[in-house]
Amino acid sequence: MRLYRLGNGSALNPKKTNSSFMVFGDKANMLIDCGYNVYQKLEAEYKVNDKLKYIFITHMDDDHIGSLRALMYDLYFKHKTIPTILCCDDVYDRLKVYLEDHTGVMKNYNKEPEILFNMVSLINDRPYNIDLNNYTDFTIKTFENKHFQSGSGISMFNYATHNGISITSDTIPCENIAEEFELMTTLCKKYTMFHDYSNWNEPAMQVHACSDSIIKCYQPKMVSRLKFYHNDAIVNKKTIEF
Repeated sequence: MRLYRLGNGSALNPKKTNSSFMVFGDKANMLIDCGYNVYQKLEAEYKVNDKLKYIFITHMDDDHIGSLRALMYDLYFKHKTIPTILCCDDVYDRLKVYLEDHTGVMKNYNKEPEILFNMVSLINDRPYNIDLNNYTDFTIKTFENKHFQSGSGISMFNYATHNGISITSDTIPCENIAEEFELMTTLCKKYTMFHDYSNWNEPAMQVHACSDSIIKCYQPKMVSRLKFYHNDAIVNKKTIEF
């Protein structure tokens, strides 16, 4: 498995690609979040194709779902692919209504078949197998974070290598994330957590993490191992093998 950080931009910097990740497998790929300029970046760097079978959405902010409809149209009309969209249970109903209202699923858009996408609702901490290489080799699960609106982080575990990755999504530091870090560190031979990190200090808003809150909430050993994202920084574009 290979994970690539497609974008690292915050919501208010349109020059940066919205924070998003691609997971590449031999049989299929998965996109994590699809903000307002992610589809453009994805097409420019990789060309959208029928290997993109899964899309995981962490929450409903526009910098995480803003070009999802355009991507689904591309997959369906150009590549005859119906993606499976995954999200936590708290997001499922709102995301489904949002997609149905705007893709014409309920209106039989252009007289095409009504199903342009499938959706799966995930219960936190309940593993779900994804068929990227071999069905039993790779699992994902959602975990709670702390943000002003409903959403979740995502953890991925490769049974073949016993390596894993977590992405917190937008959050302030909290016990749920510390517990996920401890659990995954115990399970994995090699483990990386990407943690939200704000460009500004906003602890009272409960939107993003900042340096003060991270240091206060987490143990130094954990802080030293975190990789931060969602902050407009220039990042190393190398893929992570896991």
